[in-house]
Amino acid sequence: MYIIKSFFSEARGIAAATSAVYIFSGALWIIAFDRISWWFPAESATLIFLQNYKSWIFVVLSGSILYLFIRYHVRTLRRRNSSLQEMVSGVSALAGEEFFHTLIRHLVKAVQADFAFVGELTEDNTHFRSIATVSGGAAEEEIECPATEPPFCLIVQKNDLVYYPSKIQRLFPDNFLIRSRKVDSLLGIPLKDSNGCAMGLIGVMGARPLKDWRLAQSLIQISAVRAAAELQRKGDEKALLDQFNQVSTIFESLNALVLLTDPKMETLYFLNRYGIAVLGKDWAEKIAWSRSAAVNISPPRDLSGQTQGNGSDLSPSEWELRDPTSGKWYRCLEKEIKWTNGLPAHLIIAVDITERKEMERLKDELLSAVSHEMRTPLTAILGYSEFLLGNTAAPELLQSCLETMHGEAERLNTLISNFLRLQRLKMRRGNDRFRPLCVQTQIRNALSFFSATSNHPFKIRCPDNLPPVMGDEKGFQDILENLLSNAVKYSRENREVVLGAFRRKEEVILWVRDRGQGIPPEELNNIFNHFHRLDNTDRRKAGGTGLGLTLVKELVREHGGRVWAWSRPGKGSTFFLAFPLYVQEDALIPDASIIPS
Repeated sequence: MYIIKSFFSEARGIAAATSAVYIFSGALWIIAFDRISWWFPAESATLIFLQNYKSWIFVVLSGSILYLFIRYHVRTLRRRNSSLQEMVSGVSALAGEEFFHTLIRHLVKAVQADFAFVGELTEDNTHFRSIATVSGGAAEEEIECPATEPPFCLIVQKNDLVYYPSKIQRLFPDNFLIRSRKVDSLLGIPLKDSNGCAMGLIGVMGARPLKDWRLAQSLIQISAVRAAAELQRKGDEKALLDQFNQVSTIFESLNALVLLTDPKMETLYFLNRYGIAVLGKDWAEKIAWSRSAAVNISPPRDLSGQTQGNGSDLSPSEWELRDPTSGKWYRCLEKEIKWTNGLPAHLIIAVDITERKEMERLKDELLSAVSHEMRTPLTAILGYSEFLLGNTAAPELLQSCLETMHGEAERLNTLISNFLRLQRLKMRRGNDRFRPLCVQTQIRNALSFFSATSNHPFKIRCPDNLPPVMGDEKGFQDILENLLSNAVKYSRENREVVLGAFRRKEEVILWVRDRGQGIPPEELNNIFNHFHRLDNTDRRKAGGTGLGLTLVKELVREHGGRVWAWSRPGKGSTFFLAFPLYVQEDALIPDASIIPS
């Protein structure tokens, strides 16, 4: 647009100048010839000759003057056209900062200025920050100045071309940029966005007035249009990038798989960070469900190209699947969308619901435990209480019934207490109650109750110089008491139960060994699960809640330790507990005789 305006403006200027020259020279010639004609006799033949001679001389002189005048302007237009072509060809294939640097470098060369710059307003509109600056043909570092500082604020306020041909240092003596460059002229224009608001400016400055300010005006107007378009593209690109980063951050932070697949081949187009951790880094162009090991589970309906009668998309399809490799459960939400290539694609968001499924499983197990464990003591309590309410019993029978009712109530109370404590342990994190514990003392305290109430012989194998561990004394006692209770419960009558400890590197290892029925190898990984029982029938011999070992595992984990078991069916079992040391001492080599074989 500026090129067309500039062309017509120049054309009108040349036409007006040519007409003025022609009229002026013609009038001057007529007046001069009339004065000369007074010197000759007034004969008709002589007058006709002089008139013809005057006309020829006028045509030759006026033609020569017009030729020189038009030639000058044509050469000027050609020079401007050459400068414009050079500038356009130099920046046509460029973008970004390279474009701005190249643009003002060509601009400085075309208008023969000393300094040029292109800058943008900061986001808060308080400063101008240069994108590119050129001084003496060489690029300079970025500069920044207040947006309220004249003359730059005047250019923005006027929102149009501003030209100071000279004495600019006197007009704006406080401007550091003008003073440091020692310039005397300024030609600047704002860079406008699509709404006509200034978002930056471009300008050229020189130590002397510009040689051809019209050329400079045309070129800087054209440059401003192109620079404004590039600056707005840069801003739009940044806004899109920020929006993309926001969306990407949301998808990357989701604790869910976000997949984009081809609806026919089911190859992956996109996978978020969580999905890469699940499916692997080589996911690109792979089959989605074969990579996730959740194959052969299809959505409830085919979404390909289906719409409702009103043309709107169908509601998303939902289903659940289980990954047989990891054992995790996912709830999938699938929607057909258009991908960047314009083709349909399936967006699938698979949320990990393993914890919810685990809670559902625990709920079922709790109901099972209630049916197996709570039913028995409640039945006994209700039966004996009904009997005592309806009958008069002898003191011996009454005592027996009350003891049975009390024992069953204690069993029921233990089940409820263990379950509630287990839930509190899962919610509680922290070791503010921890203090150094002597392992030998804790072992003796735990055995004091069982040695007095059980007919099993107990032995302790623990060195005297064992270092202390950090722990909660009550929790530590609960761990040992649960393990000793299981050892007594599942050991044969009068068989030995051994409780020991030794140091291994930076840990203290406690162990409890019984001579009971043992644990099958396939069950060793399950015995610490909630409500897990080796005998889950209504006729199992050993009572219990199935929460004792689960409670042990949670307590050991709270102490920063670990627990595992070793067993031989028919020979007994050994449970190991590893606790970190409280103090770092020289390694003590334990007596080999105390290590269970």
